[in-house]
Amino acid sequence: MMISVGFVHELAVLGSGLGSPKRRQQCCSVSMKSPTAERVGRIAAGVCISAVLGLSVPTDVLAKSSMRLPSKPPETNAQAILLEAVPNCPAWLREAGLSVSSVTTEGGGNIRSSGGEVRSSKGLKSWPYIEKSTAKALDKLGGAGLLGSLDGKDRDTAEARLEDAKKALRAMKASAEKKKSADVISNQIIGLRAMDDIASIISMRSTTPRPVPDEFSKLPKLFGHADVELLVGYKTPSGQPTKGKVLLELDGFSSPISAGSFASLVKDGKYDGLKIKIEDEVLVETEIPKQASPQSIPIEILVQGMNSAEYGTSLEEAGLFNERPVLPFNAYGTLALSHPSNDLNSQGGFFFVKTDPTETPAGLNLLDGNYAVVGYVIDGQTVLSDLRAGDSIVSAKLVGGVYDFI
Repeated sequence: MMISVGFVHELAVLGSGLGSPKRRQQCCSVSMKSPTAERVGRIAAGVCISAVLGLSVPTDVLAKSSMRLPSKPPETNAQAILLEAVPNCPAWLREAGLSVSSVTTEGGGNIRSSGGEVRSSKGLKSWPYIEKSTAKALDKLGGAGLLGSLDGKDRDTAEARLEDAKKALRAMKASAEKKKSADVISNQIIGLRAMDDIASIISMRSTTPRPVPDEFSKLPKLFGHADVELLVGYKTPSGQPTKGKVLLELDGFSSPISAGSFASLVKDGKYDGLKIKIEDEVLVETEIPKQASPQSIPIEILVQGMNSAEYGTSLEEAGLFNERPVLPFNAYGTLALSHPSNDLNSQGGFFFVKTDPTETPAGLNLLDGNYAVVGYVIDGQTVLSDLRAGDSIVSAKLVGGVYDFI
C-alpha cells in the first residue's frame, strides 16, 4: 500500500465570507448560465428543479423529501463530513473529530479572509465552548492502545499524525483562551487533517475497496483520501492580478471512480492551464477538453448504509429519493462532476458549489442524488469565492493524504 502523507500548514490566500444578507440575496437572484448553474441557483432560492433541465421531478418530490429530514441539523463542516464517511473509522477518532468541527457554526465552516484573519466571529461558537470541545477531543486522543491494530510503517505514520493532531488541538485551545479567532480556525483545519489521515490508514488496513460494476473496472479508481492543491490565477476584487491556492480533499472511499478520474487527470496534468468557464454567485464551473478525458465517467452515488454505490442513475430514478448520500451538498466548496442534463454518464467537467449551506433547507437539497460529489474544499475558500469566468487553474497537483490508485 502506498501511503503519501503531506499537509500544508499555510496557504497563500484562505477563507471566505459567507452568510451575509447581501450574499444570500445574490444567491437567490443569480442569472442562469448553464444547466448546472440553473439547477444550483434554483436550489439556492429554495425552489424545485425545473423539468426544462431534463430532470424528471414529480410534483410530490417536496412531500417525499420531508420523509428524509434528518433528526439533527446536517453537518456543514467539509472535514467532518469526510471523516464520518471513512469506513471503520474508530469511535474515539470520530467523536474527537466531531468535537473539533463543532466549534464552527453552520455555514461558518473554515472561513478566513485573504489576510488570514476571521472576517467576523459569526463562524465561531463561544470561547468557553471552544475550550471545552477542544479539551474533550484531546481527552479522546489521549487514550491508551488507540493504534493497537496497526504495525510497521502504518503504525509509525499514524503515531506521528496523532502527535500532529494533539499539537494542533493544544494550539487551538490556547488560541481560544487568547481569543485569537484566526489561529483557532487554522489549527482546527490542521488537526482535522491529521485525524483524517489516521482514520484513512486504519480503514485501508481493515477494509477493502468498494465493489464497482465490471463494465467500469478499467477506469482509474482511488482508494482512500487524496489531497489536491489548485494554484489559480485570478483578479482580486480591486482588479489586481494575483494567484492563490485552493486545497481539496477527494474521497475515494465513497466515490472510487469519480474521485479516481479526478485524481488521475490531476496526476496527468490535464487541469493545468484550464480556464474557468462559468462563474456566478452559486457555483464555479469548468469544462474538461474531450481529448483530456476520452472515457465516459458514470454518475456514482453512495447511499448511507450501503456497501456499493449506485451507478449510471440518479437516486430518484433508482427509487432511492428518500435515502441520503454519504457525500451530500451540505458544505461550501462541495466539489462535484458536472454532466449534460440529458446524459448522467458523460463527464463535462467539474464545479464547486458556493452557496451558504444554511440557505438550503435540510431534505430539500435536490442536487443530492443527481450529481456525483468527489470531495470538498477544505482550505482556501476566499480564493474560490473570488474566481471569475476567464480565470485559470495554473496547476493542480496531489500534495498529500492517504490513498492508493487501484
